[in-house]
Amino acid sequence: MANKATIIGAGLTGLSTGWKLAEEGYQVVILEKDKQLGGLSGTVPWKGAQLDLGPHKLFSLNKSVLDDLERLLPGTEMNQVQKISKITLRNRQLNYPLATMELIKALPPWKFARIILDYGLASFSGGSESQRSYESFLKKRFGKALYEMVFKQYAGKIWGEPTELDEDLASSRVAIPNLLTLVKNLIFRDSDDAPTHADTFLYPNSGCQGLIESLAGAIETRGGIIKKGVSLAELAVENGTVKKVIADNGESWDLDATDAVISTIPLEVLANNISPLAREAVSLASNLKYRSLRLYYLGIDKPRVMDDQWIFFPEGEFTFTRVSEQKSFSGNTVPPDFTVLTAEEPFDADYKPDPDPDRVIDHLTRAGLASPDELLDEPLIVTRDHAYPVYFKGFRRTVDELLKELDSISNLFTIGRQGAYSYIGMCDCLEIAQLCSKHIVDHGADKGNSWEHFRDNTRNFVVID
Repeated sequence: MANKATIIGAGLTGLSTGWKLAEEGYQVVILEKDKQLGGLSGTVPWKGAQLDLGPHKLFSLNKSVLDDLERLLPGTEMNQVQKISKITLRNRQLNYPLATMELIKALPPWKFARIILDYGLASFSGGSESQRSYESFLKKRFGKALYEMVFKQYAGKIWGEPTELDEDLASSRVAIPNLLTLVKNLIFRDSDDAPTHADTFLYPNSGCQGLIESLAGAIETRGGIIKKGVSLAELAVENGTVKKVIADNGESWDLDATDAVISTIPLEVLANNISPLAREAVSLASNLKYRSLRLYYLGIDKPRVMDDQWIFFPEGEFTFTRVSEQKSFSGNTVPPDFTVLTAEEPFDADYKPDPDPDRVIDHLTRAGLASPDELLDEPLIVTRDHAYPVYFKGFRRTVDELLKELDSISNLFTIGRQGAYSYIGMCDCLEIAQLCSKHIVDHGADKGNSWEHFRDNTRNFVVID
């Protein structure tokens, strides 16, 4: 009899892992609490459009990931898109990544001189080991002036107070190591340094839902079962092994030690559904922090608004952090006679402010992107919890201790953005699914050193914008 693989969560990581294991002959069962698949890579249908949960791109330097994408969406089902993006600074929209002359023209001479001076001072100053943070890391590498102009406000809008954020966030989210490298890359576009941005990316012709549906279809074709609207109620553990899975609809099934359980749901949700689990582990999970994401979808009565896929808004005068246009990814996702802008507004999960579409519309008007008389209808507002794992100072120790406890359960594997508290993108999810499924196929429930190696290899994916 084939081994079983129970997967908790049908986001991109869960579905990709299920696909890989189904190909290897595993009996795959996936539980998804929502009626729609995809998690943060899912799609919202509205007015005949298929709208992503914020802008997504598929970019990887890993050939095996690209090969998997070709298998899932062959030929014309996948488009290569020329990336066009901007950043708004001091009431000007600048191409992103920044161009040297454009940046110089956008700033008063004294401001540009201050950036260079501050960088020089920061380069020769020391730093306290005990005071390392997102802020201290970037001040050291870019100087105070550029940090405050670009990084500080943006971090505050997405993740919270920068002085309370861990330096790991800066090292993984800011691919350019320092101002000198930034200037070098701006002048010499064909630098031999590791890439810090993508000029093109892949995108499904029918939207991200096309990728999700292809994965789900591949699983079901191989006999896998995907249960929508069904949540995990309990993982019953005996002698360090998950012996039974209990769903919230009353269904349950027994497992052998060679059967795998793969969780991609938030760690504190998982911890509260494992019985028994050490009290210390539950406490560690409760200390993790998340930011939620509110998305405002605005139908605009014109075929297109922007030339860009997205525009960053780091400055505090705008309530949103980024605005994107779905049509600029694929024209097949929105009807031809109108377009849809998406404004992203992260917020603290412990403090849930009421939606304020009027303020968003006012700020879009100030940004020159839309006006009230162009709106087709009231905006669609969608909220997603656990969107951003917060890398608070010292988070790594908390996460490592929690994962060590969970990894002691021999046939339980926790992976993905929520499942491993890891700030990753879509192609990272695909790569993690490849590595995890290979480990399960090769080693079964025997985690050993190979699983520690997996954890090390998937700890910090560097973002390439």
